[in-house]
Amino acid sequence: MSDRLQPRRGIRLVGGADSWRRPLGATLSPVRRRLRGALLALFGFLLGCVLFDRVIMPRVVRLGDEIDVPEVVGLSLEDAKKKLGDTDLKATTAPGRFSNEIPRGQVLLSLPQSGSRVKRNRQVELTLSLGAEDRRIPQLLGQSIRMARIELQERGLRSGAIVYAANEEMSPDQVMAMSPAGGAAMDADQSVSFLVSKSGGKRAYALPNLRGLKEREAARWLKQNGFGVSYAEESGSGEGWFVVLTDPPPGGMLWPRSTVRLTTDTAELFPDGSNGQDQFDDAGGADQPGGAKGDESTPGQVPR
Repeated sequence: MSDRLQPRRGIRLVGGADSWRRPLGATLSPVRRRLRGALLALFGFLLGCVLFDRVIMPRVVRLGDEIDVPEVVGLSLEDAKKKLGDTDLKATTAPGRFSNEIPRGQVLLSLPQSGSRVKRNRQVELTLSLGAEDRRIPQLLGQSIRMARIELQERGLRSGAIVYAANEEMSPDQVMAMSPAGGAAMDADQSVSFLVSKSGGKRAYALPNLRGLKEREAARWLKQNGFGVSYAEESGSGEGWFVVLTDPPPGGMLWPRSTVRLTTDTAELFPDGSNGQDQFDDAGGADQPGGAKGDESTPGQVPR
């Protein structure tokens, strides 16, 4: 062996003709080595996640008993729930859909579908049929506007403009007319408009003179004309009682459904049967006894 110094394997002598290359790792700086290690660790982590999600988890999820979803399409909701319950499945409901094949109230479809393999105690969503879509307008005359709008909404129809008009023959907020009319076919972009009743303006009447009348006659006349009756303390009603005072007094203004307070006594106030009519004439306050202010009409004939 030559006396010449031989280089170590992998060590390059500067300027040497027979120098050796260093290993790849020996040429990298510490920063680059750390970066390469981090990239390798990230790659290993991502690969592990993919294997866990695609291979391991499906095997874990499939552990335990699996059952087939039974066929429930065409059954009523109660029967479908019972059938699912018998196979350890739970039923939930989804908004209904129109169908020309499945009658209203029966199961239209299930999710998961019948025949699917699922674990026990899984929830199965049931969609009920609303039946064939009927776009004919229901008859709503005489109903309250609130109930009319609810019925339209339940049928998938829209309510449109609402116009109010005074009508003393109907209760307030009742449908008097509608357009289109009930029973007519309705397009998808149409809406139903309503004419709705409201109470008319209150009309004041002058209270006729009831003093001296028998209590029964006065009370009967007030009730027949739409007024209420109350009694003062120590006042009685029935046979042998006569009207002594009224509140409001004769000529006072009354509105529909207002109450007249009677003071009665067993002593007849006008034994001659005159009814004290001359006293009413002096009271004033109305054009005609029992008539509306400024109007010749009367709510009823005053008993004599």
